Amino acid sequence: ALYLDGTGDYLHFADHADFDLFVNASMTWMYEFWVKHSDHAGTELYFNQYSDSSNYWNFFHEHGVGLRVLFDVGGGATELSITGSEIVDTNWHHLLVQRVDDAVQLYLDGSADGQDLTVTATMNLSHTIGLGAYAGNAPGSSPLAGYIDEFRLVHANPYGLDPTDAGDSFTLPTRAYK
Repeated sequence: ALYLDGTGDYLHFADHADFDLFVNASMTWMYEFWVKHSDHAGTELYFNQYSDSSNYWNFFHEHGVGLRVLFDVGGGATELSITGSEIVDTNWHHLLVQRVDDAVQLYLDGSADGQDLTVTATMNLSHTIGLGAYAGNAPGSSPLAGYIDEFRLVHANPYGLDPTDAGDSFTLPTRAYK
């Protein structure tokens, strides 16, 4: 597992076509990972690509609010906004975000936990990708204090999920991905 102490350490990756999650209005992709928080304070980023406050996509946990998935392009109305349950313990939790066409659903521990059914805006950022804190034009801010394990991003729907079904669920993986 990747341990992040919450003081600004994080991973960043160069931009690549694999991270173009909103390059067209009809896409299928999924990212998932296990997370274990060490504390419960502030905003802690999991995964993001950030240009500025008007052009970004990110997935984070905001203590007192819950899990958040946001996507904004051009400073207009936020194009995607999902708020899920709050993580209030220090146990391991499985998080997954699945997109199929214009529907995006957040899953917590195998159960649907929030959705947005109208993601049609497009964007192609060229900034770095962050895992564990902001990258791009805000490097190291909003760091996660805890662990991330078994992170993967695929342009597929490996669990056969239906992001339009608010009651959707799946069986959690029990071993390392292949």
